[in-house]
Amino acid sequence: HSGQLEDAYELLNKSLQININLFGDSNHLICKNLIGIAHYHSLSGQFQESSILLEQVLKIYKETFGEGHPEVAVALTHLGNLYFELSQYKISMSYFSDAKKIIENFINIRR
Repeated sequence: HSGQLEDAYELLNKSLQININLFGDSNHLICKNLIGIAHYHSLSGQFQESSILLEQVLKIYKETFGEGHPEVAVALTHLGNLYFELSQYKISMSYFSDAKKIIENFINIRR
């Protein structure tokens, strides 16, 4: 599966570069690429790199949509999952808790 993972990584990077060229490096449309690349790094044991990319996603989503948007909760959940994988449960739970608050507030606003 190593070859397939490397191929996927190359395609994600190519897609990211295309999207950056089209939309800029702080546009929310690049975030799915960044999440995919972060996942690759996580699978490869490169957790620091994964964390950096997921923090970038969080920053872009906050700047684009605002602190209380569900996409921010998605980014927080990805970070929570990463820290859970690292057995850093307090940090993980903090991200999950923040994501939960956003979703609960969003649901209450919609009612």
